[in-house]
Amino acid sequence: MNLKDSLLENPLVYGLWSKPLDTQKHDALRQVLPHREGLRVLDVGCGPATNTGWFDADGYFGIDYNPAYIEQASRRFPERSFAVQDAAALDVGGRQFDLVLVNSLLHHLTDDQGKSMLAALAPALAPNGFVILNEPLIPPRGSWFKQFMMKGDRGAFFRSHTQYLDLFAPAYTVAAEHAYEMRLLGLAGWSMMIFKLVLS
Repeated sequence: MNLKDSLLENPLVYGLWSKPLDTQKHDALRQVLPHREGLRVLDVGCGPATNTGWFDADGYFGIDYNPAYIEQASRRFPERSFAVQDAAALDVGGRQFDLVLVNSLLHHLTDDQGKSMLAALAPALAPNGFVILNEPLIPPRGSWFKQFMMKGDRGAFFRSHTQYLDLFAPAYTVAAEHAYEMRLLGLAGWSMMIFKLVLS
């Protein structure tokens, strides 16, 4: 692990880095998730409670592989439930959720890991439940700043739109999509895509 990645494992450092980006992500998520009240939410890769305040305390469960993130999240939101877990080996005690949120995690996983995670999430979906994924796309050639940001990202598995669709099939169907640009220092640093998935 390089120095940058090691520093970002610290919840305080990560929070400072991500705060300007979180607002942009939340604005985009509203396009496919306009109503959040009353949802039972499984927040996969919740980090140090990056999205937690968006949702009702009752029915919220956040997981992350980083114990320091979970410790910070539990301090910030003691009335909500959190656990250190690997999303590909999910244990939610038989509970089911209306929404499973996977915010900028899949591009950290290989195809095999991503498929394992998606398979593990399926039993946690309530009837009529859905998955929201928010992920960066491979930038086009010649887009120097987007290429620079991709290479500096902790995630090593950026994908094209088609590659994401291949990853979801055949277990999931895309019910909605929303594309947007994530800006940093006034420049478009990532081309992002939000997918709303339902079980096929």
